[in-house]
Amino acid sequence: MTDRAAWANDVSTGVTGAVEGVCLLGASDRVCVGVNGSGVYITSASTLVSSGTLVTGQVRYNTLENKSFRFLNVRRFGDLKGTVNVKTVQAHGTEADLYTFPEDSSNVEIQVVPSAPIESLGLKFTLTRSAGDSTKGPVIRGWQFKALPAVPRKQLWRIPLLCFDQVTDRFGQRTGSPGFGITRWQNLRNALIEGTPVVLQDFLARETYTVLIEDLQMVQTSPPRQQSGLGGVLVVTCREL
Repeated sequence: MTDRAAWANDVSTGVTGAVEGVCLLGASDRVCVGVNGSGVYITSASTLVSSGTLVTGQVRYNTLENKSFRFLNVRRFGDLKGTVNVKTVQAHGTEADLYTFPEDSSNVEIQVVPSAPIESLGLKFTLTRSAGDSTKGPVIRGWQFKALPAVPRKQLWRIPLLCFDQVTDRFGQRTGSPGFGITRWQNLRNALIEGTPVVLQDFLARETYTVLIEDLQMVQTSPPRQQSGLGGVLVVTCREL
């Protein structure tokens, strides 16, 4: 919070000095500005200034995630006199020219640059009065970005795992005991239900990931033989965190 009142620099006297007062002229919308040592300046009733700029704030859609700003719609109304130049303004001040609406042109959708995902983006409008009539200029009713989320995509795996009481590794070593298969299945099922992160190791790529199990399926092609143990293939679907 500061003690600074809201302000705008849309009115300029063209001179330097201390402003003693600002008010409206009677019931009109004409602004009067008193400058110490210079006099009182009143906005013209008809003649517009040659041009003016409007700089918006940064649009981030209430999130700090990156967005892909794709298109911009600008709505003008009235007799569409004068021109409107549109530029994008990044958070660090870099500007990029987008489009200039010619006089008497229709509203069109503009493709936005830069195309790379960024956190926020603003706009700078330059409004220029009509070249043939100094009393007429462009009027902007509103503008709107079209953007998409640009959150980095995470990897998804669907892995078949043998789940038996007795298993054999690639070296021919047998491991396990009665109840080993159902214990492995229960551990993975609990991680799925509780949303517990687990570690996924890819020994071929020599990579390790922390993942969440999103789906778990037990596939049994035949009933268990001999002892009544759980046996089949566990199909695990997991997503990188």
